[in-house]
Formats: sequence, structure tokens, C-alpha cells
Amino acid sequence: MAVVCWTMLLQETMLNKIRGDTEELLKLAFENYYLLSSTARKGILDGACSPPPGHAEFPPTALVAGVHLFEAMRDVFHPSDVEWLGDRFRIAAKGRWSRLASLCDDGTQQETTSPLMTGQAPLRQHLPSARGPTGSPAGKGNQLYAKLIRVASAIQHDLEYDRRLQEVPRLLPSSLNLPGITAAEYCVNYVQQLRSVLAQCPPNQPTEPAIEMLVGVAQLQRYLEEHNLAVPRGQPGCIDSLELFGPHVRSWITNSQENLCSTCRSLEATTELSSLASAATQEAPRLGGSEEGGVAPICHEMLRHVVNEMHTYERVITHWPVFGPYLEASMCVVLRSIIAAVSRQCGMTRVRGGPAETGYSNGSGKGSPYKLVLNNRYSSSPAPGQNGYNGGEFRGSSRHQGNMAQWAWIQDSPRKGSAGISGNTPRVLLMVREAVLLNSLKRLMVAAPMYEATISKWGGGSSVPPPGAQHGPPSVTTEPGYEDVAPHVGAQFAQVVKELRTEYSSAVASTCQRMAAALAASPATSIYTILNQAKVAAAQTGQNLTPMQQAAMIESLSHGLFSCLRDLLSNLAAALDSRVFVATARGLWDFIGRDLLEFVENLQEGKDNKGAWRTRHHASLLLKQINRFFQSGLHSAVEHVVQDRDLSEPLHIEATQKLLGDNTTAINMNFTPF
Repeated sequence: MAVVCWTMLLQETMLNKIRGDTEELLKLAFENYYLLSSTARKGILDGACSPPPGHAEFPPTALVAGVHLFEAMRDVFHPSDVEWLGDRFRIAAKGRWSRLASLCDDGTQQETTSPLMTGQAPLRQHLPSARGPTGSPAGKGNQLYAKLIRVASAIQHDLEYDRRLQEVPRLLPSSLNLPGITAAEYCVNYVQQLRSVLAQCPPNQPTEPAIEMLVGVAQLQRYLEEHNLAVPRGQPGCIDSLELFGPHVRSWITNSQENLCSTCRSLEATTELSSLASAATQEAPRLGGSEEGGVAPICHEMLRHVVNEMHTYERVITHWPVFGPYLEASMCVVLRSIIAAVSRQCGMTRVRGGPAETGYSNGSGKGSPYKLVLNNRYSSSPAPGQNGYNGGEFRGSSRHQGNMAQWAWIQDSPRKGSAGISGNTPRVLLMVREAVLLNSLKRLMVAAPMYEATISKWGGGSSVPPPGAQHGPPSVTTEPGYEDVAPHVGAQFAQVVKELRTEYSSAVASTCQRMAAALAASPATSIYTILNQAKVAAAQTGQNLTPMQQAAMIESLSHGLFSCLRDLLSNLAAALDSRVFVATARGLWDFIGRDLLEFVENLQEGKDNKGAWRTRHHASLLLKQINRFFQSGLHSAVEHVVQDRDLSEPLHIEATQKLLGDNTTAINMNFTPF
């Protein structure tokens, strides 16, 4: 009996020892599962974090045998046994991180303690600094950024290895999430290192190493989220790129905005309006063949700076579309600075309130050309007395006045009614400052949508969520100073384009109003004088003229007007962009129509004005000649880009046609002044 008991005790001791040795062997296998290899001398690879890509032994034979042995010794469905197995892999993750961090260090000693040493170990390979010597703060920061990039890439490699193991059929228990265990340990240590590096060497400028670090972290975060391995927000180890880098990126964008605005101010102070700056109020030259022909040098130079600065953030916006509206807001501020600088250089400034003054002084000081203020396309303040041509002074209509933003030519920018006088016919031409301003505003109007399309393309559209979106709303939306930033790219650029269109329309109308006023100020080209002369000539004949004779008479009397307009359209076509030419020519057409409309509106039969019907007919003939002239002039100048709407009658021309339309019941029943 004693022998039997002693034998059983001996067997139990041996079984316990075998069990203990087996468990130790299982611990060794599971805690080094990423190093198991039958080709290694002791079955474990040395100096590695995981088998290299393309390793022939997958899954490791020892790991498969270890899992089978574990299933034979323990219950894979029992919580305590599953927890024991999970603890082994957690220990493996800690050791694996230590190996990873050690292998990421190049072995050189830094002059100061690296912040990466505050975690487990220093990082991998030493990379040369992109900017600054090795010992400088910039060089040190660039080294740390490069190491963080390498660690992020190594983390993805290790997690991908674990995911492949998890996907092997009947290898690991279904209740065990091996990639999740590894990711949790890695992320805790990696976030600690990230915060330590950002605290000691914050990326103050969007340098190449800094952006590479941001992109590397963003790719790691996206990888974790795509495979459901990300640590939930609020827990240790959560990689939230927006929270980590958001303040730095916003600081970059703000600094870029300030630098560009400073450059704009510097260029405004040092650059000339054009090569003909000394003759800025003389006849505008031809555009020339250069890309920036007719555009203010400051506009061309600043747009080049804007494009270069925008492309610095291409990869940032690609990985974090949420920063697109912030970059858009800063670029809008810069564009407004360019608009203001170009306007000041060209001699146009914005004022508010007060009636708009138009016209040219007849010696009394009223209607000074130095204070040509345009409220909107049709606004002008009536001078005392009648509307129309009176004593050599042009007076505009009092209709459509408002109190919106107005535009004025500043006093040190003399506005002459004509560039030269040839006989009795004024030579009204476009001036350099007007041409440069119009071409520059048009160039900015074309550039803004291109910038919007570029930023939208980088962000993949407004529907693409940024990394971390499923964890909760990004914290960048509550940053002080950015409360007015639009949620999507496009809204802020649209507002800038609206402002550009307003200023462009005002500049076109101001230029056209000056030229129309110069024409009205000369008896040889005045609509009022031509029609009054036609009235006198018809009365002197003493007989009713045939329609052909009346048309010939009006054509003869208006020869000076159309000769001046012909030279003016040729000058506009040579100095302006094709679409700017169309807008300016149509504006001039409309202002001439306004003069004719005022004449027709004031045409009343009375004791002092007999034969108003004849004058009305003369006005109708002149209107037809004006329409034919501008339509043919537009078509011949821009035949390849002319559109149907370019040849349609402007507003005042259309209103005049309604007043002078045929006397039929159908027309009268459908007549409306608006």
C-alpha cells in the first residue's frame, strides 16, 4: 500500500513538473510568437520584431503546435484560461515594443537626452536633417520627426503580421483579438512619444520633415480605424491626429496668411503699376504676348506666391480635409489684400455713404473729375437744373440711387476726359490705370475658382470624413478665432468672388461712365446735340424728308460720334482681355443708351417744343445706328469668343427701345417699364 501511495505521489510530482515545464514552454512560445522560426538555432529569431516580409514559414510551426498543446491542457472557452492566454500576448506586445524601439535607434548618443527615451527606448534609424545642422534645434527636431515616421511604419507592419495570424483558420481562439492587444500596447507608447516630441520640438513651420511626420501619423491612424484597431477617444493610446497636430496646422496657416499679406504690402510699396507708371493716365498700350500682359505686376507676383504657399498644404489637406476651409479662409484674406493693393495702385478707393458725383466741371468746380464716384451701374446724382446736356456739362440720371459701397478715383489720379483733341472731335481713350485694374480684377476672378477646385480636389470633396470622425466631432471647430470658418470648401471663395464681381462691375461702370461723360461733354459727340441739330436741320428744309433722307442726315450728324467710338473700341480691344473688352464695350453701349433714354423721356410736345414726333423718329434712327455699330464692333473684335448674350441690347438700350417701339395695340398692352 505504501509503495502504491509513493508511486502515485511520484507520478503526480512528475506530472506537475511536466505541466509546469509545459506551461513555461507555452509562455516562452506565446510571449515570443513573433520570433518563432524552425530555421533559427534555438527556435527564436534574434534581433527582430517580426519575421521579414516574404518569410516562408507562416504561420510558425512552433506557434501552431503551442496552440494545440494549450487547447489540450486548458479550456479555451473558460474565461480564466482565455485571460491567461491574453496576458501572454500582452507581455509579448510589451517586449515587442521594446525590441521595436531599440531597433529604431541608430545607436548614436545624442548630446541631450532624447524625449523618445521617456518611453521605453529610443527610436530607429537616424536620418539626415532636411533643414538645419544636426546640432541645431531644427536639425534635432527633423531627426525626431523622421524616427516617428519610421516607428509608425513599423507599427503597421507588425499589426499586419498579427492580422494575418488572426485570419489563419482554427489557429487562435475566436475570443482572442491578437491585433487589438498589440495595437493597444503600441498606441499607448507611441502617443507618449508623440506628445513628448511635440512638447520639446514643436513643428513651428510646415517644413518637409514636419509634414512627413503628420502624414505618417495620419496614415497610421487611418490604418487603425480601417481595421477596427483604434483605441476609443478619451482612453490612453488614442491617436487623434486632429487633437495632436490641429494647433500646429492652424498656426502654420495663420503664419502663411500673415507672410503673404506682408509680402503683398511690401510689393505694393516697391513695385510700379506698370512699365508706363509715369504715364498711368495716358492711353493704355496693347496687352502684348506675355502671360501677365495688362495685369498689375503685384497681382501676377502675389498669385504666384499664393499658389506656392497653397501647395505646401497639399498632403495636409489630403489626409485632413477638415483643414480645407481654414486654408480657404486664409487664402481669401490674402486675395482681399491683393484686391485692395491693386485698387490703390490703380487709383481707385472704396467709400461709403453720400451721393455719387459724376460729370466734368464747366469751370464752377461742380462735378469735378477728381471725385468720380460710382454707386452702382446706374447711379449718379443730378446736378442743379435739368437733366441732360447743359452748358457743356454732362448730368446723369437720378434713378436707381442707393447707399451701398461706392468707388472713387482718388485725387492724385487725374481723370482727363480725353487723351487728345483732333479738330472738334474728342479722342476718348482707355487709360493705363483703368486697363490694368480691369485686367487684374478679371485675373483674380478667374484665379479664385481654380484655388477652390484645387483645395476641394485635395480634400476629396466635402463628403469625405477626416480621420477620427467616427470617434466624435473634431476639436478644431471650436478653436478661437475660427468661428466664422465655413464647414465646407467653397462658401468663402464664393464670397470673395462676389466681392470681386462687385468691384469689377463698379470699375467697368466707372470707366465707361467717364468715357460716356467725355463724349457727352463735347458738342461733336453729344447725343443731345446731334438730335437737336437734326431737329433744326429738319425745320430748315421746310419739307418732310423721306426715311432714307432722314437716315442719311442722322448718319452725317453722328459721324463724329461714331468715328470717336470706332477709335475707342479699337483701343479697348487692344488693351483689354477679350471678356473684359466685351464687358467694357457693353457698358459704354449702355451709358450711351442712358443718355438717349433721358433725352427721349424728356421729349414732350408743347408750345416751346413743336414737332416732338419728328425728334422721336430721329432718336429711333440714331438708336438703330448705335445698336448696329456696337453689335458689329463686338463681333469683329472678338469673333472667336462672342456669345449671343454679348450682342443683346443692354438695359438702357432696351428701355429706350420700349419707349420708341411701334404704336400697336399688342405692344401697348404688353408694355412694362421693368
